[in-house]
Amino acid sequence: MGVKTIKSFIIIFVLFLSLFKSVFALQNVILEDLSSSTELPEGAINKLVQDESGFIWLGTWKGLYRYDGYDAVNFSTINPEFNALKIKDLLINGDDLWVATFVSGLFRIDLTTYEVHPYLKESESNYQINENNIISLCASSNNSILVGTERAGLNIIDSTYSVKKSITLNNSPNILRSNQVSSIVPWDSETVILGNYSLLFFNFIKNEVIQIDHPLLNNHIVEIAKIQENELLVSTLEGLFLVNLETPTPKLTQLLDFQIRSIVKNIFSTNESYLLATLSGVLEYHDETK
Repeated sequence: MGVKTIKSFIIIFVLFLSLFKSVFALQNVILEDLSSSTELPEGAINKLVQDESGFIWLGTWKGLYRYDGYDAVNFSTINPEFNALKIKDLLINGDDLWVATFVSGLFRIDLTTYEVHPYLKESESNYQINENNIISLCASSNNSILVGTERAGLNIIDSTYSVKKSITLNNSPNILRSNQVSSIVPWDSETVILGNYSLLFFNFIKNEVIQIDHPLLNNHIVEIAKIQENELLVSTLEGLFLVNLETPTPKLTQLLDFQIRSIVKNIFSTNESYLLATLSGVLEYHDETK
């Protein structure tokens, strides 16, 4: 197993560059700094997703942007009803773009009409969430949206767009270990993995949880990525770990001694690899045995 450094040569947040730089650098393609040639602001880009029309949506501290390959436009100019800043996570599920913000709640944007539907702590019951600091999103196999918060647990929004369930440390101490749900990743048709100051396998159908008990994982979970049927990459404050779950006792291999902000699968690589966004550049993880 190995971690290969990819040199950074454009000053823009690593998550946006990680998808493009490691893909095209080997092809000798010169990249353009989009922050200087478009309306895209300089600084952190926390998340990017692409919809079925080809638009790339970028979540930044300065708002939500739509990029069409030529111009980046702040979404608030398309629909002035949306003026949220500090975008923490993005998720596309069908025709919906879900936008998690760090202070302004959760928003569902209908990609066919660009109508905006807010979910706030102050909203009426069907659209009321536990708090407005949203830090993680995930779509389940039954078309529910799982919403992780900074200090108020987990919300589950069903396929009718109504908040179906609120799971907190107070009302569900048998499920959560903390009210901070920092990462949510699909595992199978009934289960997701929660970063919850530990690794929790949460069966949202049976409402059951299994904790992966290991001292190195009883920490703040920054990011989780499923890379094989029984293997995870897990970033904590202590570093990046390869977690093998083939046996009842998980086997951990520490790959890095610093945290990784985001893990993205490199779909253009001939060998399966993952791009790792750090505070100072981009790394590529690959299994040299394959």
